[in-house]
Amino acid sequence: MADITIKPTSGSPKIERPRAASKPAGKAASPAAPRDSVELTSLSTELMASLSNLNDAQVVDTNRIEAIKQAIREGRFKVNPEAVADRLIATVQDLVEKKN
Repeated sequence: MADITIKPTSGSPKIERPRAASKPAGKAASPAAPRDSVELTSLSTELMASLSNLNDAQVVDTNRIEAIKQAIREGRFKVNPEAVADRLIATVQDLVEKKN
């Protein structure tokens, strides 16, 4: 396994590992092997935090779904066609705006 080092640089982690050096036959390796390095910016840290927040967010309100199911079973659920149409139009407008 390669020797990997993680060092902070200006608040961002830096990952280093030795590079495999090609050495000519019969010659000894140099004392300091060249190293590859990768620096992660603060943006990557922010992205990881955002992804963590998304994973914690509740996407579906299960209590609301159960209340709607119960209302449908009991015949109390009324569909408002104007509200459905308005939301459908708004969704299509958002999609068109994002496409442009």
